[in-house]
Amino acid sequence: MKIPPRSGVPVAAACVYLAFVCAVSAGHFLLPLRDFEPDEDGDEWRQALEFSLSVQEAWMPGARTADGRAWLGTAEVAPNRWSGPLQRDLQLAIHAPGKETINLLVDLRLPTGGMRGFAFSLDAAELEDVGGDGIAEVRRGHYARLAQSTIPGSGWFRHLAGGRAPAPVEFGSGDDLDSTFAMFSGSRAVAENLALDEELMLQTPDEDDDSAVAIADIEGITVSEIDWTAMLADSGEIGIDPLAMAVPADQHALFAASHDDVAMMLGRLEHEGAPFLQALGIRGNPMRLVNRYREQLGLNIPDTMARAMPLNGIAITGGDPFFPSGTDVAVLFDTDHAENLEKLLLAAIRLKGLAKGARKEESQAGGVRVTSFQNADRSFSSHIGVVGEFVAVSNSAVQLARLAEVAAGDREALGALDEFHYFRHRYPMDGRETAFFFISDETIRRWCGPEVRIGASRRTRATAALLDLTMRDIDGGGADQRYEAMLGEVSTSGNRLLSGHLGTLAFMTPISELGIAHATAAEKTAYENWRRDYETGWPLVFDPIAIRLTLSEDESAMDLTVLPLTAGSDYVTWMEMAGDSQLGPRARAVPDGAPFFLSLAIDREAEMFRMYDEQLVEFLPDLDSEPLAWVGESLSIWIDEDPLMEHVPGYFMDMNGFGMMPLAMRIESRSEVRLSRFLAGLRASIEESSPEMLKWEKRSHRDVEYVAVGAEDELMGDLTIYHAAVPGALLVSLDEFTLIRAIEREAEALPRDLPEARHSFAEMTMPMMRSLRKLSGGMTSADPLQQASWSALPVLNEWKARKPDGDPVALHRQRFAVPPECPGGKGYRWNAEAMTMESVAFGHPADPRGPAEAEPPFVRYAAVRAGIDFEDGGLRVRAAACRRGSAADW
Repeated sequence: MKIPPRSGVPVAAACVYLAFVCAVSAGHFLLPLRDFEPDEDGDEWRQALEFSLSVQEAWMPGARTADGRAWLGTAEVAPNRWSGPLQRDLQLAIHAPGKETINLLVDLRLPTGGMRGFAFSLDAAELEDVGGDGIAEVRRGHYARLAQSTIPGSGWFRHLAGGRAPAPVEFGSGDDLDSTFAMFSGSRAVAENLALDEELMLQTPDEDDDSAVAIADIEGITVSEIDWTAMLADSGEIGIDPLAMAVPADQHALFAASHDDVAMMLGRLEHEGAPFLQALGIRGNPMRLVNRYREQLGLNIPDTMARAMPLNGIAITGGDPFFPSGTDVAVLFDTDHAENLEKLLLAAIRLKGLAKGARKEESQAGGVRVTSFQNADRSFSSHIGVVGEFVAVSNSAVQLARLAEVAAGDREALGALDEFHYFRHRYPMDGRETAFFFISDETIRRWCGPEVRIGASRRTRATAALLDLTMRDIDGGGADQRYEAMLGEVSTSGNRLLSGHLGTLAFMTPISELGIAHATAAEKTAYENWRRDYETGWPLVFDPIAIRLTLSEDESAMDLTVLPLTAGSDYVTWMEMAGDSQLGPRARAVPDGAPFFLSLAIDREAEMFRMYDEQLVEFLPDLDSEPLAWVGESLSIWIDEDPLMEHVPGYFMDMNGFGMMPLAMRIESRSEVRLSRFLAGLRASIEESSPEMLKWEKRSHRDVEYVAVGAEDELMGDLTIYHAAVPGALLVSLDEFTLIRAIEREAEALPRDLPEARHSFAEMTMPMMRSLRKLSGGMTSADPLQQASWSALPVLNEWKARKPDGDPVALHRQRFAVPPECPGGKGYRWNAEAMTMESVAFGHPADPRGPAEAEPPFVRYAAVRAGIDFEDGGLRVRAAACRRGSAADW
């Protein structure tokens, strides 16, 4: 490496010697990256220096040395928090005491994509020692940059930044395909209705505020309940899950017939259910969360043992949806041998509890004999008893007491609700069902009530306080009692801090156990402000949510109802456009082999449609006053089958070949005469405004005439549009052969089994999904799995530097409960040559490994489909994924 000489550097041998002595004893150096001049790859280095970082990936550049510590940062935090600095503005801070030679790797992002590691060897005698204070600002700037990137360890980075870090920048799901999937799966509707991502806004919460307000005096949700009486009329006898009579009416519940059904459901959710889990605030690998609760309950028993249990059904319920931070859950078992099953489970739970240091206690809850095993930090917390006719295992004695109240008739049961009967009529227990998930009106009303929302806010603040104390403890300051008013007495449990009031970072005390009877005036005001905003979305009635899953080896199917939707829902535009129209049979018939198909219902009375009608007249005045009066009730768009699709994903996404895309559109027609007049008026308007720009040529196929409209100038290139007016529809395509196939299909008989969908329907094959994912996310420097894996490397390198002989992943787990998890499934390891932690599956940014692109959800299937119905102001989604060639294939 060559670094230009600094002015004022002594040349006398004695001064050089003194500088050398200071360098090897203190070893604090500060070097602007723009001053580096590598002997090799100079052009690539200089190009990299001019590259501007995005905040989302600003964590990726870094410096690594085996001889000390190195940080890349800026003395000033960038004022624009939406964009990162230029790499040439970064400075390199090094602390390498007692070293004569410093071997260094500097990783920089390249404008062409990816990252490159540039190797340097520094002679400490040639460098100016600036002292610890001299590198402090750049070091803090380095951590501020990391803290802004929302990666694992961001709390630790904010601590090391000394409060200089801007608020983390949150980004969306990653691409438009994920957003579309969330809409068609209905998970967006679930997220809107539960509003779990909306915290109470307390500007300056005062833990010493003694202006207590009774929770009972704070008004909760005031929106009316749906009147189910008329909706249940003539419904006949309805089968009800026996376990539904054991679950409180204001708790969520999942019902399954067997252990195998539960196992299959969890396996599918792990790989395919990300949007729904995100609607419940769950990120990352859901099985990690499931296994946490299994271990806490002592129910992580072998599958062979679980299958041997004499069960008629299983239900899972709980008090609130805050699974990641800690909630009360209960598993209920329907069995004809309750006492035998209780003994079997007690034996397994006892052994696991003793191994975790749990104490055994016997107690009574509402007449139920409860046996409990619990340790200090509640990493093991299991309470078991026979409740009524069922065996229940819970991580909370309070939850078990609630179940006992239902059994005693002192609390209303979920199965007694009219709304539960309504949905069990819609989703009958017919033997095909794998699982049924239900969130009642009372449940959502309680989740959105003052006790749960204020409790969630307190736990969020407690988490921040525990994180702060944990950072101080890691940094050698030790844990103190500065947050005693909020946390109670803070002690140490293993390597984690334990709040006397609110638990640990691994498991916060469930809200139902906090016994919140009073709130501060600030909390009351914050809740009332939140409630007013939330209730604006419910002008008439409140809603329940029901989901039915039907799973097999070849198919994953879901039927979701959210009734009604919020007033400001993302679905409102779709609902208004559909209006009273419905998709006819032809609009739901997917062409054979089509990799993509979308059909939307259209209501001509919709405001948006009328607006298009008026704008079209202004643009083309030769048209009739209502030029779109011919349009029927549906619009369908599809991409025709193409053999290359299987072998060259994304090949037709290149805009240079847009005119070659086998894309077709079918607009339903209600009047052949009006359609003919529209096409004639359209041609007249275009030819009058731009004479001789387009060439119109009539052609025919099987006695059906169609028109080829081609460009005659350089601006339009070789683009040709083909259209045909056939009985009942206007067909349009960019490809002549595709239009001909569409004409032939209009004369063919409809398929026997058409999908159920009244207002919108979509189907997509896996090759098509890969192509769209490549188009929407292909501009990033790494695929999402690599990005997720590498984002943990900065914090793992921190732990490695602090404890070279320790396991960084284990150290992170000990302190923060949840370890960084590589989505490649093979974990992390130390790469001594590269001087960094790396993913076994994906390597590290400067030496990537792994897949060229991330696999989309449902990769094991051939295609996915979803149909949407808007009904009673709500939403019903039927979605399925199926293997090609299976019995369930379509």
